[in-house]
Amino acid sequence: MIISRFLFPCRCLFCDKVIPSDKPCCNNCLKYLNITPHKKVLPSGYTCVSAFIHEGVHRKAVLRYKYRQHKQYYIQFAIIMSNIISKCYDDISFDYYTSVPPHKQKTNERPYDQVKLLAKETARLNKTVYKPLLYQAEKSKSQHSLSREERIANVKDVYQCIDNIDITDKNILIFDDVVTTGSTLSACADKLIEHGAGNVCFVTINW
Repeated sequence: MIISRFLFPCRCLFCDKVIPSDKPCCNNCLKYLNITPHKKVLPSGYTCVSAFIHEGVHRKAVLRYKYRQHKQYYIQFAIIMSNIISKCYDDISFDYYTSVPPHKQKTNERPYDQVKLLAKETARLNKTVYKPLLYQAEKSKSQHSLSREERIANVKDVYQCIDNIDITDKNILIFDDVVTTGSTLSACADKLIEHGAGNVCFVTINW
């Protein structure tokens, strides 16, 4: 771990300057953290909390994390996620944190699962259990270019619960990097509810 931090130091999410691992950004970029988290009820009825709007420096930070090999950003994003979960879900004690699973083909194409890394580190910070609960049974089309109706149809029955899991009456928080219509998150939540979950909520970096 020490060698890894030396070779791949933590960097400010917004200007990419090297920073201590317990800070989400450098002092010059603190202004970008002064944003009220967004807590909304999606059309599906599930609640989602997001740290930022998906634009400007916040959008660029997620894209660097997701596509440009800035794996170490999971540490900084987890600090932010830990804080907004404590503020916005202070009335819920979650049994498990989990994440939207990628298809196996995407896992092979990318060197890391950015959402899983984020969820696991946030679980560690919040002293909560991270548990893989879902898998993607078939690869769906990319959601970003589809309409809301097409997104819902695109993810229908794509996600399935892992065999032999017991989540009866459990409170579960699902992580993703960005939410647009919420169709992907809602499809995952529907499967968990079908499998016996008591309450399912969402948290994402950007909205």
